[in-house]
Amino acid sequence: MSAPKKRRVTAAGLAHDGAAAADECCAAAAAAAAAAAAADAPCWPPWGAAAPAPAQRLALEAGLLSPRAHARAAVPHLFRSCGLRCRYDRRAPEYTPPQLRPFSARRSAVAELLVAGPLLVVLAQSGQCSAFDAARGGWVCDANSDRGDVVRSMFYNRRRRELLLVSCHASDSFRSLRCRAVPLESLRPAQPTSPFAVDAGAFVLGGDRVSFPGFFEFDDTNGKALVHSSAAGSYRVFDLASYRLLHALPAAGVADVKMSGGLLLAVREAGAGVLPLEVYSAENGQLIARHRLALQGLKPRGELDILELYGDRLFVKQPQQPLRVYHALTLAPIGECPALPGSAVLLHLQEEGSILAIAGDSVSLHGMDAQRRAGLEGHKLWYPGAADMVCASASLRAIVSYCRAPPPPGSAAAAAELPENDAVGQLQVADVDNGSCLAVIDSARGGRAGGGGGGGGGASGTSGGGGGGGSGGGGGAAGLWGRGHEEEAGAPAAAGLTDVSAIFFDDAGLAIYTGTQRGIAYRFGPEDAGG
Repeated sequence: MSAPKKRRVTAAGLAHDGAAAADECCAAAAAAAAAAAAADAPCWPPWGAAAPAPAQRLALEAGLLSPRAHARAAVPHLFRSCGLRCRYDRRAPEYTPPQLRPFSARRSAVAELLVAGPLLVVLAQSGQCSAFDAARGGWVCDANSDRGDVVRSMFYNRRRRELLLVSCHASDSFRSLRCRAVPLESLRPAQPTSPFAVDAGAFVLGGDRVSFPGFFEFDDTNGKALVHSSAAGSYRVFDLASYRLLHALPAAGVADVKMSGGLLLAVREAGAGVLPLEVYSAENGQLIARHRLALQGLKPRGELDILELYGDRLFVKQPQQPLRVYHALTLAPIGECPALPGSAVLLHLQEEGSILAIAGDSVSLHGMDAQRRAGLEGHKLWYPGAADMVCASASLRAIVSYCRAPPPPGSAAAAAELPENDAVGQLQVADVDNGSCLAVIDSARGGRAGGGGGGGGGASGTSGGGGGGGSGGGGGAAGLWGRGHEEEAGAPAAAGLTDVSAIFFDDAGLAIYTGTQRGIAYRFGPEDAGG
């Protein structure tokens, strides 16, 4: 997935977090700045696919090998030449004169990344949301409405080519969330003296202020948004194509709501060892089924480790019990996995028809019946249990994760020589079907094939050849909106693999983006098709 298929943004801890972010904002308002270069948004050509091997080419021409199968076969070659191509830094000197300086008085870690059209959007933990030219690295503008606007999360609504920003504001002491839609074409400088976009967008999804315990949830697969407003006393479902309200479910007596695969699951308060469940149509709110799920050992609802709805499958786990799977419409048992710990986090790979289970620093693949298929070869996640450090590519059927680098070859004494504060990790690419390692991107050898494959033609500890950046121009040339930051030959890959706080895989561009604790984002990708 190039972006999370589902994202829930809660209103917990808003006043404290928002005020803390506001304390970092600059006191001065935007004044005057040099004129930005006027140009249309650049197209962002994807990286060229690797040339098929002769046998693959013949099979492709004969119709025996699908383009998707060829793309998967080319994964090791693509990532073998993978290197550091571009850097995105809102605090670069050219963006920090008084009239254009960032909100935060100090660097803030990257919290989220996403690619929307020709733009890379970077959200910092301080709440500053910045758009960059994805191809060349130049800063475009800030997506915040003003310096009192603290963005907590973002979502790309591809159905309308709009960026959805969930934010709190100083005007109400950061106590509530609202959702604002900003068209991509509006993400350009409003004027030379302002860092903000030409259009701040409009409030959508009812425009309500959502306070704790409310939330916004975006489901890209179903094209729906779920909004829980405690003030309105309901769970409301909106269509992401029109922002039209489809239906509402009264919140009285409802402990939680899950939405997936065209279904809406209402979880009622448990009692007497039974968990009442109601299944509705996500499209029109019509009641489809009512269930009473027996809880083993009379455990109340609050002691469930896992309760998730993935398509028409219901995943339930109680403490000291196996992970059990039921059919959501009939409650018929489908399967179970006895070995999964209660602290595990599940991710649904809908296109692949499988489940990723993240337990500690290990990742395993499971079928929709919960049966374990494989473990990801050599994966040791940098942050145990961090689901946002794992993403999947639907087109390549591959999983990308930020992992700890293995100790150097040799004895345990060699491993002990590693510095204790070593913060350089590596990106691992694994096959979504069997968990085998397809490629590794590390600081020592750049991109290389999995299984110890050679790095023929790859980046050996550096980025690839000059230029980078996917759309012409020499390294360091001015971007269409501002100075670019295409990495020169010799730029160390370690810069983008140190203290990583966010990752994103772009299916269209075959590129991996990382964001770091220093607030800088980087792009890793194969060499340009042209050379």
